[in-house]
Amino acid sequence: MRDAALGLPVLVLVLTLVMKSPADALFMLVVSMVCTLGIGGLLWLALSVLIGWSLRLLWQAFRGARRPPGPSAGSAGGGVPVVVSRYVEGRLGQGADPDRLRRDLLRQGWSPSQVAAALPPGGDGAEGVAG
Repeated sequence: MRDAALGLPVLVLVLTLVMKSPADALFMLVVSMVCTLGIGGLLWLALSVLIGWSLRLLWQAFRGARRPPGPSAGSAGGGVPVVVSRYVEGRLGQGADPDRLRRDLLRQGWSPSQVAAALPPGGDGAEGVAG
Protein backbone atom coordinates (compact mmCIF):
# COMPACT_ATOMS: atom_id res chain seq x y z
CA MET A 1 0.00 0.00 0.00
CA ARG A 2 2.99 2.28 0.48
CA ASP A 3 3.64 2.13 -3.25
CA ALA A 4 0.02 3.00 -4.01
CA ALA A 5 0.16 5.96 -1.61
CA LEU A 6 3.29 7.18 -3.39
CA GLY A 7 2.06 6.51 -6.92
CA LEU A 8 -1.50 7.86 -6.65
CA PRO A 9 -0.55 11.54 -6.27
CA VAL A 10 1.88 11.19 -9.17
CA LEU A 11 -0.84 9.57 -11.27
CA VAL A 12 -3.30 12.36 -10.44
CA LEU A 13 -0.66 14.98 -11.23
CA VAL A 14 0.06 13.42 -14.62
CA LEU A 15 -3.65 13.15 -15.39
CA THR A 16 -4.10 16.79 -14.36
CA LEU A 17 -1.36 17.86 -16.75
CA VAL A 18 -2.89 15.83 -19.55
CA MET A 19 -6.50 16.85 -18.88
CA LYS A 20 -5.60 20.54 -18.23
CA SER A 21 -7.46 20.77 -14.89
CA PRO A 22 -7.65 18.81 -11.63
CA ALA A 23 -11.46 18.66 -11.85
CA ASP A 24 -11.31 17.02 -15.28
CA ALA A 25 -8.71 14.50 -14.09
CA LEU A 26 -10.76 13.51 -11.04
CA PHE A 27 -13.94 13.40 -13.15
CA MET A 28 -12.26 10.99 -15.55
CA LEU A 29 -11.11 8.78 -12.67
CA VAL A 30 -14.59 8.64 -11.14
CA VAL A 31 -16.37 8.08 -14.45
CA SER A 32 -13.97 5.28 -15.41
CA MET A 33 -14.66 3.55 -12.08
CA VAL A 34 -18.43 3.97 -12.23
CA CYS A 35 -18.84 2.96 -15.86
CA THR A 36 -16.78 -0.22 -15.44
CA LEU A 37 -18.40 -1.18 -12.11
CA GLY A 38 -15.14 -0.78 -10.19
CA ILE A 39 -12.81 -2.53 -12.60
CA GLY A 40 -11.42 0.83 -13.72
CA GLY A 41 -10.59 1.59 -10.09
CA LEU A 42 -8.60 -1.61 -9.83
CA LEU A 43 -6.70 -0.70 -12.98
CA TRP A 44 -5.96 2.82 -11.66
CA LEU A 45 -4.84 1.29 -8.34
CA ALA A 46 -2.56 -1.17 -10.14
CA LEU A 47 -1.09 1.68 -12.19
CA SER A 48 -0.49 3.79 -9.08
CA VAL A 49 1.22 0.82 -7.36
CA LEU A 50 3.45 0.36 -10.41
CA ILE A 51 4.34 4.06 -10.44
CA GLY A 52 5.06 4.06 -6.69
CA TRP A 53 7.16 0.91 -6.93
CA SER A 54 9.17 2.42 -9.80
CA LEU A 55 9.74 5.65 -7.90
CA ARG A 56 10.84 3.77 -4.79
CA LEU A 57 13.32 1.68 -6.81
CA LEU A 58 14.70 4.82 -8.45
CA TRP A 59 15.07 6.48 -5.05
CA GLN A 60 16.90 3.46 -3.63
CA ALA A 61 19.22 3.36 -6.64
CA PHE A 62 19.90 7.08 -6.28
CA ARG A 63 20.62 6.72 -2.56
CA GLY A 64 22.83 3.71 -3.19
CA ALA A 65 24.88 5.61 -5.78
CA ARG A 66 25.46 8.48 -3.34
CA ARG A 67 26.22 6.33 -0.29
CA PRO A 68 29.91 5.96 0.56
CA PRO A 69 31.25 2.42 0.41
CA GLY A 70 30.34 0.57 3.57
CA PRO A 71 31.25 -2.76 5.08
CA SER A 72 30.07 -4.63 1.98
CA ALA A 73 33.03 -3.17 0.05
CA GLY A 74 35.46 -5.04 2.32
CA SER A 75 37.76 -7.94 1.93
CA ALA A 76 36.87 -11.46 2.95
CA GLY A 77 37.65 -12.80 6.39
CA GLY A 78 37.20 -9.56 8.34
CA GLY A 79 40.43 -8.02 7.03
CA VAL A 80 40.86 -4.31 6.50
CA PRO A 81 39.33 -3.17 3.22
CA VAL A 82 41.48 -0.98 1.04
CA VAL A 83 38.82 1.72 1.18
CA VAL A 84 39.06 1.94 4.97
CA SER A 85 42.84 1.90 5.15
CA ARG A 86 43.15 4.64 2.50
CA TYR A 87 40.48 6.70 4.25
CA VAL A 88 42.21 6.32 7.63
CA GLU A 89 45.63 7.18 6.19
CA GLY A 90 44.25 10.27 4.48
CA ARG A 91 42.33 11.50 7.52
CA LEU A 92 45.26 10.92 9.89
CA GLY A 93 47.54 12.69 7.41
CA GLN A 94 45.19 15.68 7.65
CA GLY A 95 45.50 15.65 11.44
CA ALA A 96 42.20 13.97 12.30
CA ASP A 97 41.62 12.78 15.87
CA PRO A 98 42.00 8.98 15.94
CA ASP A 99 39.27 8.58 18.59
CA ARG A 100 36.78 10.52 16.51
CA LEU A 101 37.84 8.63 13.39
CA ARG A 102 37.25 5.34 15.23
CA ARG A 103 33.76 6.45 16.35
CA ASP A 104 32.89 7.61 12.82
CA LEU A 105 33.93 4.29 11.28
CA LEU A 106 31.95 2.30 13.85
CA ARG A 107 28.89 4.48 13.25
CA GLN A 108 29.18 3.82 9.50
CA GLY A 109 28.89 0.09 10.16
CA TRP A 110 32.48 -1.16 10.05
CA SER A 111 33.19 -3.98 12.51
CA PRO A 112 35.29 -3.21 15.61
CA SER A 113 38.00 -5.62 14.41
CA GLN A 114 38.22 -3.85 11.02
CA VAL A 115 38.41 -0.45 12.70
CA ALA A 116 41.07 -1.64 15.17
CA ALA A 117 43.12 -3.12 12.31
CA ALA A 118 42.82 0.04 10.21
CA LEU A 119 43.95 2.45 12.92
CA PRO A 120 47.63 2.53 13.90
CA PRO A 121 48.42 1.01 17.30
CA GLY A 122 49.24 3.09 20.34
CA GLY A 123 47.47 6.00 22.00
CA ASP A 124 44.61 6.25 19.49
CA GLY A 125 41.84 4.68 21.52
CA ALA A 126 41.82 1.54 19.35
CA GLU A 127 42.21 -0.67 22.41
CA GLY A 128 38.65 0.25 23.43
CA VAL A 129 37.17 -0.87 20.13
CA ALA A 130 36.52 -4.47 21.15
CA GLY A 131 34.36 -3.47 24.13
